[in-house]
Amino acid sequence: MNLKKSISLLALAALFGFGSPVQAQTIVRLTTNTSPDVLPQISGNYVVWQRYVGGNWEIFLNNRSTSTTTQITTSPRDDTSPQTDGRYIVWLRNESGGAIYRYDISTGGPTTVVPAISGTRVNSRPQIANGYIAWTSNALVNGDLGPGEIYLHRISTNTTTNISAATDSGNALNDVAPQINVTTIGWNRENEMGTTDPLDDVTTYMTYDIASAATAPESANYTWPENPQVAGKLSVSSRSDVTGRKIFLQYDGRLTKHITNSPIADAFNTYPRISGATLVWVGGVGTSSEIYTMTDPDTDSDGVTDLFDNCMSVANPDQADTDSDGVGDACDP
Repeated sequence: MNLKKSISLLALAALFGFGSPVQAQTIVRLTTNTSPDVLPQISGNYVVWQRYVGGNWEIFLNNRSTSTTTQITTSPRDDTSPQTDGRYIVWLRNESGGAIYRYDISTGGPTTVVPAISGTRVNSRPQIANGYIAWTSNALVNGDLGPGEIYLHRISTNTTTNISAATDSGNALNDVAPQINVTTIGWNRENEMGTTDPLDDVTTYMTYDIASAATAPESANYTWPENPQVAGKLSVSSRSDVTGRKIFLQYDGRLTKHITNSPIADAFNTYPRISGATLVWVGGVGTSSEIYTMTDPDTDSDGVTDLFDNCMSVANPDQADTDSDGVGDACDP
């Protein structure tokens, strides 16, 4: 076998997950205990998750730059569904129909409850981006849930606003499942058409522009531009094969298996999230579940991370491969 062909086979192995992964991709185990660790989220250097400890779910924070982990809640009630934007952490506490709390990472706390909305309500788990918090809130009417409404809380001004009310007079429609990024909040608006038959319900995707406060329905083929499992051209997913459930990373349409040569290769791996080029996920189930993280570096700083770069030693953002041998033109002999 000639040198160039050998290089080509190695490049293909790296690209599609066959054989051993590139050594620069080191999996780090953030937790080591006998308690369940689940629902991780990541933003920049910070990873948050919930752990069942002392008879309750509590929120934990890991600073990857200092390799330190901090328990930020000690409530006798369950604290669940943490989210972070890299400056703040938000979560749902099992009290008063679901109280939403926040924590300032830069100051080290303390935990602060998001101002309550008047009336008896049930709140969903919050989402956060760039200092803005969004969630669904349902009024309790004779013990039943009324139609959902979308609320936005601005941390900088400590104000909370019903952003779905302007286009839903009298709250006749059910607004649910908000998503948020640095510019936009999106959610599903369900119109039950005045009947009890779920088959004739009409769902419209709504968006709210944070800067202009404008709300509008989107077209049927609208695609949400950002979510917790996407970072630029990188996206992560959990998929099953014959040996178990594993984490996959995709770059611009190319797929590679990330944990093929790790101690948890055949474990049950779920709930992947991504920030920049760093992944975080849950490995294992029950009391054996732990939080793992891994970064795919960009050695030559050409915008293509190493697992997908067909020439890691030379910057080649175009990834040109004229002879289609799996090795970029910039690295061809």
